[in-house]
Amino acid sequence: MSTAETGTNPFSAEKSGYGRPLNGAFMSVYPEGSPLHQFHLSSHDYVARLIKDKSFPCILGQTAVKTDQYSFSAYDDITDPQVAEGVLHDIVQFQQEFEVPAKPTGPRGIFRTALVAFQSPEITDELHGAEVLYTLLRNMHDLNSQYYAWTEGFSNDLHSPDFGFSAGKSAHFIAYFHPRAGVPARVSEVNFIVFNSHHVVDAFKATGMDNHARAKAIIRSKQVQPIHPYLGDHREVEEWRQYALLPADPETEAKELELRTRILGECPFQPKAGEEGNKGNEQKKIKLPQNTALIIIDVQKGFDEPKWGIRNNPFAEANIAKLLEAWRLAKRPIFHVKNDSTEDSSPLRPNLPGNEIKDIVKPKENEPLIIKNVNSALIGTDLEKRLREKEITTLVIVGLTTDHCVSTTVRMAGNLGFKVHVVSDATATFDRKGFNGKYYSAERMHELALVSLQNEFATIIDTKSLMAH
Repeated sequence: MSTAETGTNPFSAEKSGYGRPLNGAFMSVYPEGSPLHQFHLSSHDYVARLIKDKSFPCILGQTAVKTDQYSFSAYDDITDPQVAEGVLHDIVQFQQEFEVPAKPTGPRGIFRTALVAFQSPEITDELHGAEVLYTLLRNMHDLNSQYYAWTEGFSNDLHSPDFGFSAGKSAHFIAYFHPRAGVPARVSEVNFIVFNSHHVVDAFKATGMDNHARAKAIIRSKQVQPIHPYLGDHREVEEWRQYALLPADPETEAKELELRTRILGECPFQPKAGEEGNKGNEQKKIKLPQNTALIIIDVQKGFDEPKWGIRNNPFAEANIAKLLEAWRLAKRPIFHVKNDSTEDSSPLRPNLPGNEIKDIVKPKENEPLIIKNVNSALIGTDLEKRLREKEITTLVIVGLTTDHCVSTTVRMAGNLGFKVHVVSDATATFDRKGFNGKYYSAERMHELALVSLQNEFATIIDTKSLMAH
C-alpha cells in the first residue's frame, strides 16, 4: 500500500516551504535570518493585505484569510522541479490540516485556501507568466501521478467542462497573480498562486444555491467591466483558461497554444504511458530475456552540486534503486558505470568526494564497476566485451544525464546491435542555455533527448511499466 493510500504525505518535507497562521501570528518554516525566511514573511504580509482588501474579487479566498483558514508557502524559483515537490507536499499537508467538515455549520465554516508565493523568476509579460505557471503544473503533475490517481469526477482533458487540476486528493481551481498580469484583478507585486479545492466549492454550493448566487454576484460586482470572456463557473467555461487569464484575442491565443503545447503537450494531463487509465496510449508489452542487463550510468554524488543548474525528475535515483533491487532478486546481470572525469573543474574527478556513486545505488562487491572517462560507457572500457561474453543482447539503461552520457551510450549500444530500453523516470538532466542564448528547462531537455532516442535507438518505458514485465 502506498503512502498516499495510507493517508501519509508521500512528498518530502525537506523541500517544503509551508507556513500557516497560528494563534494570531504567521509561522515560517525557514530559519530566521535566511533570505527565504524574510521573503516568506514579507510576501505573506503583502498577499494577506491584498486579499483582505474589499476590492479583491475572490470571496472564498478573502473569507479564508480573514478567518485564518489558509496556508501560505514560499519558494524561490517557480520552474524548479524540486519546488514542485515542495508545493505538492504543502497542498497535501493543507488537505490534511484543513479538511472540509462533513456537516458545515454555514458557508463561512467551509472556506479555506492554499496560497503559494514565488521569489523568481521576474515575470516579463503575460505570456511569460503563463509559461512559468504551465511549467509548475507540468512538474507537479509528473510527481503527483506517481502517488495519486486523477481526482474522481474530474476530467484530465483541458478542454472538457469537467476539468480541474488534480493535486493530492483533490481537484483545484487555480488563479495566478503577478506584476505583469493583463487583468487588473490579477495584478500583484508578489508572484503567487491561489489553490482553491473544488471540494470546498462543492461543499459551499451544497449549503444552498442562494448562497452561491449571492457570492457570484459579489464577485462579478468587483470585476472591472466588461467581464473577461474566460471567467465563469466550473462547467460553464474552460476552467484552465482562468488560471493565467490571458487576453482573449486571436494573436495571444495562438501564442498561448504554442506555449502550452510545448510545455504541457497535446493532451497535457493524461497519465504517462503505462499508467492506469491511459487508454489508447499504452506502451507495447515487452518481454525481457532472463539475462537482460541493467546498466546504471554515472549516479554520482558530484551531480548534487549547484554548478550543474536546475535538475528535473528528483525521483530518478529512487526509481533506479527499485530496478536495482528487482534485478538483484531476479539474479539478472547488473553493470555500474562511473565517470572518472578528466576535466579540471569537474566534481566527478577521481579522488574527489563527488566521484563516489550515491549510496542509494551503491554497487555490491560482486557487481561489475565500469570506469569511463568520456560520455559513452562503450568507449575505452571493456563493457561491450563483457556483454558479448555473457551473450547479453538486451539492455535496460538508466542514470545521469539523459541528454549526455545516457544518450551517448544508448546510441552506441543501438548501433552495435543491442536491443535497448531506456527508463524515462529513472533518468534526469539539467537545464541548458542554447547556442542562441535561449533557455531550455531541464524537463524540456530530458523530453527532447528521449524523443530523439525513441524507435531509432531504443524503446522508452517508465519504471512502473518495466517492473510489470
